[in-house]
Amino acid sequence: MKLNEGASKASTRKGIQTSADKKPGITTFQKLVVPKSSKTEDMFLKSTIAGMNELLRGGYPKGAIINLVGVPKCGKTTYAIQESLGLGMLGHRVLYVFNESPVERFLTIFNKHRKDMRIPEKVYENLDISLLDRTGKVVKSAQYASIERSVKQDLISPITSFFRDGLPDLIVIDSFSKFVRRYPAQAFVYVEYLMSGLNGLFQKSNHWPVVILINQKSTGFNERNTESVLGGLGIVHELDGSIVIRTELVDFYTARDTALDRGTKQRFLRIESLRDLDVNEDEHILLKERGRLKIGPALKTLMAANSEGPGE
Repeated sequence: MKLNEGASKASTRKGIQTSADKKPGITTFQKLVVPKSSKTEDMFLKSTIAGMNELLRGGYPKGAIINLVGVPKCGKTTYAIQESLGLGMLGHRVLYVFNESPVERFLTIFNKHRKDMRIPEKVYENLDISLLDRTGKVVKSAQYASIERSVKQDLISPITSFFRDGLPDLIVIDSFSKFVRRYPAQAFVYVEYLMSGLNGLFQKSNHWPVVILINQKSTGFNERNTESVLGGLGIVHELDGSIVIRTELVDFYTARDTALDRGTKQRFLRIESLRDLDVNEDEHILLKERGRLKIGPALKTLMAANSEGPGE
């Protein structure tokens, strides 16, 4: 694993060479074009979260920019880190961009998940996973020019530099939440600039990684419209789809309908469309067994099984 050298003076690892002052030169929005292939392995990046490929009907479509959204503390970062580590273990190159926690705190979190997944430290150190620290990089104004400049300098430029050293298969951006809380009305503009920059880079390099953009739900809205940006799903119009995680404290009625233990906190995951693919959009329990996330049974399956009375 590598940490960019600007992130921590205490780090002695070789970091990502960024060029924040160099503009990528992407000024117009570009339509995403993914090379066609008849081979499934050329079209999808297989998930390492147990059961996720079944929901995705094969894996993440290469080149997709996905909104990973949920309420606070529901497991978004856990999902992204475990996917990063899992793919790293399979030899994939991963870039993880973070801006929510100080570098020391984030490294502690990353290392905790490494231990949970029982990845030996020596193996972990040799994984091709690079961390890019963007803490302190904030958009200083809601003006469109300021947003465009921030996206280019703080994200597109260093990601472009990373591409020059080697092509990643997964990029995680953790997270988009601070900007949404500060400038909700401009969330769509930010995402448009981000999509334009990333898609331009993918086309130029002829390489199509999967991008997971973490975003926090601030309300209970589940509508996909322009008014629901604080619900986390409004920007899905600009992205290729969403993976939604929610939590629920099992009450009397949910326990009665599903046979889940009353009083326990459960996590649920669903895919909210994905680039018009025929994915499984049913809500499933998101489990954690032996430190690793896995997809559990569908909620409707639990409810159907529990509705069958004795002798039925």
